[in-house]
Amino acid sequence: LGFAHAVHGEPGRGAEECRAALEMAREAGADRGEAKALVCLGEVEYSRGHRQAAVDLFGQARALWAGLADLSGSAQAEHLLGVSYSELSELERAEEHQRRALELWRAHGERRGELESLVALGVLLERTGEYQLALNALAEATELAEPIGDRLWQASILSATALVYMRMGEAEDARTRWLQALELSREAGVRMAELDILLSLGELDLEAGDLESALGRFRQCLLLSQDLENPFLKAIALRFIGLTYEARGDPREALRYSGRALSTLTDQDRKLESLIRADMADAHMALSDADQAQEEYARAQKLSEAIQDRLGESAALHGLSRSSIVQGDLGAARRHIEEALRLTDVLRSGVASPDLRASYLASIHQYYELHVDLLMRLHQANPNTGLAGDALT
Repeated sequence: LGFAHAVHGEPGRGAEECRAALEMAREAGADRGEAKALVCLGEVEYSRGHRQAAVDLFGQARALWAGLADLSGSAQAEHLLGVSYSELSELERAEEHQRRALELWRAHGERRGELESLVALGVLLERTGEYQLALNALAEATELAEPIGDRLWQASILSATALVYMRMGEAEDARTRWLQALELSREAGVRMAELDILLSLGELDLEAGDLESALGRFRQCLLLSQDLENPFLKAIALRFIGLTYEARGDPREALRYSGRALSTLTDQDRKLESLIRADMADAHMALSDADQAQEEYARAQKLSEAIQDRLGESAALHGLSRSSIVQGDLGAARRHIEEALRLTDVLRSGVASPDLRASYLASIHQYYELHVDLLMRLHQANPNTGLAGDALT
């Protein structure tokens, strides 16, 4: 009941219900009831964006389930720990927990639990740039979800698959899946899922240049995040509003929203912080402040490297190359862009579909264009190096 209140927009009431259940279970000395209440409270805290608090609660529940030799409860706790660690950008730990959960679900014959962990694993693999493995996990989840007929899980799978396609440059395929997911999430009455999908659709509008539609979606998301008392999703909405102002040619307003997004983060979310810092760097570049941009790109690159986000790291390196060119340091610019290209080649080679590989290559064509331009600049500075030939190849 407590978690139901949280996902339907009443997190405060949800927390009260779970705490009351936890207190009653502890007074009665009921370990099973205590474990269930800890999971309930952890899910509410997670829905409010309090990731570390959720980890602590799920960890306590896992210990109780293990003591009771309850495979199903242990699997659930492992799954929830995996999801929470993913949001905290501790991706290796997240994958370890998720794979343990998957093993336990399968050993216990719980297909719905297996479905949950496959979707979470697909989302996690997308974040690490393992796009083909992500699609494989989500395809397995789709096979499990069809006979169950759960609209919310169908929406989750569609949304996760759409994200992978968007990362690979297949925007229209992604849009189709997100619109289907939005309809299903609204039918299920789950506002948090609706918010997440609206953010994704807004991002697609932004990519397509439909700035008014994007801004409208992001402002709607901001209001929803405030209703849900979720600072994490609020920070994401603020970030995208800033990006929209950047696209409208207003970098100062973009910086203002990026700063608000950064200050809204409660838990240490290095993934989101790296994205916001890269956004701020782009705004500083638009304001012709290459020095400040260089500092923010460098912070974004270090954060992305630390969490093994190769896509984010390659984007930050591309930015570092651009700012180095403005500063007149062509040698550093070349090192940065060639490292960015190395990372993108690793990502592209991990995708089995030739069509998806081609789409991904097209989506990062500006990296190659910058590399060619840089080699030609270096050739002009020193014609005897043969760099013009490298540029042509």
